[in-house]
Amino acid sequence: MADLSEIGTTGLVRSGGVVADEFLTELAGAQGRRTYREMRDNDPIVGAILYSIEQVIKRLDWVVSSPVGDAESEDFVSGCLGDMSESWDATLSAILSMLPYGWSFHEIVYKRRGGPGAAKAEDRSAFADGRIGWRKWPIRTQESLSKWVFADDGGLEAMEQLDPSGAGLVTIPIEKALLFRTTTAKASPEGRSLLRNAVRPWWFKRRIEEFEAIGIERDLAGLPVAYVPPDYLSSNATQAEKQVLAAIQQIVTSIKRNEQEGVVFPAMFDADGHRVMDLQLLSSGGSRQFDTDRIITRYDQRIAMTVLSDFLLLGHDRVGSFALGSSKIDLWTSAVESIARSIAEVVNQHAIPRLLQLNGMVVEEAPVLRFGEVSHVDLASVGDFIQKLTAAGLLTPDATLEDYLRAVAGLPVMEQ
Repeated sequence: MADLSEIGTTGLVRSGGVVADEFLTELAGAQGRRTYREMRDNDPIVGAILYSIEQVIKRLDWVVSSPVGDAESEDFVSGCLGDMSESWDATLSAILSMLPYGWSFHEIVYKRRGGPGAAKAEDRSAFADGRIGWRKWPIRTQESLSKWVFADDGGLEAMEQLDPSGAGLVTIPIEKALLFRTTTAKASPEGRSLLRNAVRPWWFKRRIEEFEAIGIERDLAGLPVAYVPPDYLSSNATQAEKQVLAAIQQIVTSIKRNEQEGVVFPAMFDADGHRVMDLQLLSSGGSRQFDTDRIITRYDQRIAMTVLSDFLLLGHDRVGSFALGSSKIDLWTSAVESIARSIAEVVNQHAIPRLLQLNGMVVEEAPVLRFGEVSHVDLASVGDFIQKLTAAGLLTPDATLEDYLRAVAGLPVMEQ
């Protein structure tokens, strides 16, 4: 008889409910989540990349259809999806937070559909059939994660959340939630951030931008230099002299050109009339050896390349061709389609079957959530292709072809 037990493990490194598979300590746990949030919220290239993916996925036609032609279950699930207190677009936006963090955890909140006039606000619905529907799929933010609860076999049982509002620890079982991930490698509940490979170029870029800003400020304001008596710098300086020196050092390091600029400095002269203390601004030595603009652009390109989005930079540096950009866009749309497919798979494997089961419906014939085409059709290319085939006698225009072309171009359907 075959041994049905499981012997090995996925190799995921975890301890006490904390995933420790990241080899860079600064990207592990809460510190890593703070880094990815900073990248998402502060970097314009990262923000543009994530925004473009989100907008394309939200633009898709998301529909519920039954593979076996069960119109009742199809209409029921479709109605539940459109009857949530948060729109599908808003729900998608929350789900797509998995891109920077690698995962997104959503609790499924149900309601009994009591119609628009239901006494309880949580039961209000466009339907009054008394069935159980989805009220909402609210996110349980990545920053609120305390730890994961794993089963003995390594499977995920729950997320333990530290409620930031002060409610303490809350345990949300996986049976009442949806976990969206960018990857299921090693069965890790935290997936892998879409920005993981962009961290290194982002870090260098950020530092160079900081140095560049300081350099520009110093070039415009000049390098501040203070001259003090040698006694103030000696090891035998008195306490009063040390305090004066510390105050002067603070002035030198804090000089900035702004609306509050100005320095009050002591007018001290020796017996010969020479100034004892002085503050000067040295002029810039000229342009730097490094073109920081080109360096930052290079790191921008590397950040975009990690998520196949470098086509966004075509034309910004006066390089690149339309043909090259077109091929890059095709590859990018394939990646976006993969993200959309992963979202649909989680809904189809977990959300819809559970909903049908709660309502006593046949789970084996469950409808599925589908999405439309991700790629954008080049109408000029399609028109040229059809024209050539028609001229060669290889294609005969008919009603079916016309309906297809009208749908591709977004034109109204021809009246019968």
